[in-house]
Amino acid sequence: TEEFKHKKLQVYTPKNTDTVRIKFVHENIVKVMGKVANEYPRPNQVLKGILVSKDFQHTIVDPEDIGTYTNLQLGAVRNTIIVPLNRDYSLRQILLHLHKYF
Repeated sequence: TEEFKHKKLQVYTPKNTDTVRIKFVHENIVKVMGKVANEYPRPNQVLKGILVSKDFQHTIVDPEDIGTYTNLQLGAVRNTIIVPLNRDYSLRQILLHLHKYF
């Protein structure tokens, strides 16, 4: 029709068993909100925050602003590890050994 003449349209009619690959081009847009957005970013500046994605919408917020700008709630996890030792070690030896791994 006349309204589609200016567009480059291609019509494919593959058989039922043929694979069709369609390339979708889209832009990724990220909103920066809250304390992260207080200053205008300079070129090549790294933004520090948490990336929240929902329904292909992306937002970067400060951890303190999550409750304000998202429906997420913050929680805390506390973990305790008990390591049984078969020999007597001094506290200093244990801390030096653990320092190698953490």
